[in-house]
Amino acid sequence: MEKEVKKEALRQYVKFFWVWFLAAGISAVIIGLVLIGKFSSRGNDNAPEERVYDYADVLTDDEEEKLRSQIEKAQKRLRMDIVIVTVREPMEGGDASGRYVLEDYQLRYTDWEYNMQSLADDFWDQNQYGYNQGWEGDGILLLHNWYPGQNGEHLSTSGKAIRKLGSGRIDQILNKVDEFYETDPYRAYSAFIEEAERQLGRAPLPWFIVIAAPILIAGIFAAGNMSRNPERNAVPARAYVANNDKPVVNGQQDVFLRKSVSTRHIESSSSGGSRSSGSSGGSHHSSSGARHGGGSHRH
Repeated sequence: MEKEVKKEALRQYVKFFWVWFLAAGISAVIIGLVLIGKFSSRGNDNAPEERVYDYADVLTDDEEEKLRSQIEKAQKRLRMDIVIVTVREPMEGGDASGRYVLEDYQLRYTDWEYNMQSLADDFWDQNQYGYNQGWEGDGILLLHNWYPGQNGEHLSTSGKAIRKLGSGRIDQILNKVDEFYETDPYRAYSAFIEEAERQLGRAPLPWFIVIAAPILIAGIFAAGNMSRNPERNAVPARAYVANNDKPVVNGQQDVFLRKSVSTRHIESSSSGGSRSSGSSGGSHHSSSGARHGGGSHRH
């Protein structure tokens, strides 16, 4: 009899706490994935190490080094590549048609934004940037053109950055460049990196808090339950037997009464991003066939 009571008590214990056991298991899996992502190494070795290309010569050598250091730290936290390119080239009209920018990059349009988009995407693709892979890998590239009368930026996104950065977030990132570029280009690009990291951030809380919180909650819950009277919810042994010797099994029958199913059609829609000056969002394919997103601000 004592053995049967223990077995029933164990069954009741598992039945009561199964949700917490499931939650603990899910938390352990999530924590494991977070730690694997945090400490796993870069998956793309084909891209160059350079991340700051100041062809427009608007930064000092010291400022370039500071930006490289800031980018390196942000890349490790985000697991995305971040590249900054400055140029001083005509990007629209007859001056742009047939012109070559940075030697190997040909402008194919007369429209400013299409050329900015094309140059940014091609620069990313040809250098095989992307934190996890060199083709449609994760990351962003900021192209800033300083040509008189055609000043502005284009943000090219790739990989999971396309999904994370919609039009609103892209505008917020480019707004940081707009805020400071006239007076302090270095501050503009530093603010760009900070805002990009904020918008692309993988986890709002430090990893040790993510680990400690479930443990703390489980400990408080366990302590609260241990302080209760264990006999309050205990089922007496006599409830399971009749005449002190024979188990009683009550018959149980499930009766299906009625099933009612209602359906509702949900309309879906999709739209690409605008390509006019100052637009952002949407996705497209570069000349190499890679998928990119992004947007532009022109001053």
